[in-house]
Amino acid sequence: MTSDLVNRFKQLAASESIESVIHFNIHEYLSLIVKSMGISQETGSIQVDIEGDKNLEIHTDAGKFSQIFTNLISNSLQHGFTSSKGGIIRISYENVGDDLFIKYEDDGRGIEKDYLDSIYTPFFYNEILAVRPRVLV
Repeated sequence: MTSDLVNRFKQLAASESIESVIHFNIHEYLSLIVKSMGISQETGSIQVDIEGDKNLEIHTDAGKFSQIFTNLISNSLQHGFTSSKGGIIRISYENVGDDLFIKYEDDGRGIEKDYLDSIYTPFFYNEILAVRPRVLV
């Protein structure tokens, strides 16, 4: 099953423009995304905890699912953590009826209150966010 998932992931990476609705194990797929980003649970300063039913499978667009989590993790790595300290990223998920609830969080520096209204503006980036200490909300 894992080798099949790896093969699907490679196919998706090679052809991101094709919509790929497939059936996959969410825990295995999230672990594969983390591993593909070069984050090592054993030796790295960044710890990624994935919590949820390890047998839960979903049927969705795996390419878009992967893109969302790749972007979230990349943002945490780039903007949330100092290189010397490291940090923790937590991804938890729960199936409730026909819905899937996913929670993503990290223990990084946070975002200043002044910038909260802009974080969902496309291409918003402020150099201050990358270099100044944060006042957490």
